[in-house]
Amino acid sequence: MALDGHIPSGPLAEKWEKHQFELKLVNPANKRKHNVIVVGTGLAGASAAATLAELGYNVLSFCLQDSPRRAHSIAAQGGINAAKNYQNDGDSIYRLFYDTIKGGDYRAREANVYRLAQISSHIIDQCAAQGVPFAREYGGTLANRSFGGAQVSRTFYARGQTGQQLLLGAYSALMRQVEIGKVTLLPRREMLELVMVDDKARGIVVRNLISGEMERYVADAVIIATGGYGNAFFLSTNAKACNVTATWRAHRKGAFFANPSFTQIHPTCIPVSGNYQSKLTLMSESLRNDGRVWVPKVQKDQRAPEQIPADERDSVRKQMIGTLKAIIVQRMAVRKDGGVIPAIEIMINTPTVSKLINENRLEKLHAAIETGTDDGMQNFNQSLFQLVKDEIITKEEALEKATNAQALEMNFKGIFLSEGSRILN
Repeated sequence: MALDGHIPSGPLAEKWEKHQFELKLVNPANKRKHNVIVVGTGLAGASAAATLAELGYNVLSFCLQDSPRRAHSIAAQGGINAAKNYQNDGDSIYRLFYDTIKGGDYRAREANVYRLAQISSHIIDQCAAQGVPFAREYGGTLANRSFGGAQVSRTFYARGQTGQQLLLGAYSALMRQVEIGKVTLLPRREMLELVMVDDKARGIVVRNLISGEMERYVADAVIIATGGYGNAFFLSTNAKACNVTATWRAHRKGAFFANPSFTQIHPTCIPVSGNYQSKLTLMSESLRNDGRVWVPKVQKDQRAPEQIPADERDSVRKQMIGTLKAIIVQRMAVRKDGGVIPAIEIMINTPTVSKLINENRLEKLHAAIETGTDDGMQNFNQSLFQLVKDEIITKEEALEKATNAQALEMNFKGIFLSEGSRILN
């Protein structure tokens, strides 16, 4: 079977609209004659089921739980991007497309990302129509904020509960369709098999988790919306129910994984005092932008914030010294056995580190980390060196992931240069 992304031809900005125009339409009077199966009741599944039912189709919705709840999208705190350009700061579909492509290291499918940028505003409108309580400005318009990796403010949010509120809106829309009879909700079902007819998905076989019986259902189309596969990795913020079994069963029938190596992790969830904490700790990525708090160097400074020079806004650094415990960063390295393992850099707020931060000598922190092994610190090179020594990864992989490949190469030859003299001099 040849790989085919089914991306329409034509110029980037026109291909999807042209494709949409050329698609065969279903007469509104005939929509009630068609059935659609939706497997999964998370944000994608519930929204798809509710929207299709609203359009007039008959929908069979399958849920692993006893009711639609606790999909993993609940963990999405920060917001959702859309090119509405409410703040008139130069945002556009193309700019959202460009920022997304660049943020993905230019590895994403450009046509798909552009389509996402095109419909982003419609997604916000649909969510608002479903009752999602997005934050609003004083005048009533939807508020937005800046996120890391974006040049403009385009992130729409609902306090720190964006994912939860999106789910509640989707579930409300779904249950409305259940009430009027356009959606048949089938809880406690696990998909066991995808039924193919003429190379098209036309049904599923499920197990009733209450009775244990096998059940089969047919439809004109099948939508698989069962979540991601982040739990393939040991440290994951994904819910335990996100076990990718339905996706795997579709894969056995000929479906392809698109870039399975690109799996979301959240660096703020690296456990501090137990692996269980990887499921409990989550900080919004908005901390990278609007989450920053600048304070004046001189207490009770009466100048307006925009009038305070940048070099006078450093008291936040000194305040951080009293609260900072440690900073932990990881890079994923490929194991010899084919899996992945994190190389971990650890910085502990020792007196030396506090002094360097207080004096704004941040360029010396690397040396402090390297010489702070007795205090529990290590840098990436040291972590990678130990992984090679333990025969977990290859030297080639370590050099590729190293902060200073030349220094690591010398370490492999038994040459270790002392960094201590560089710390306080």
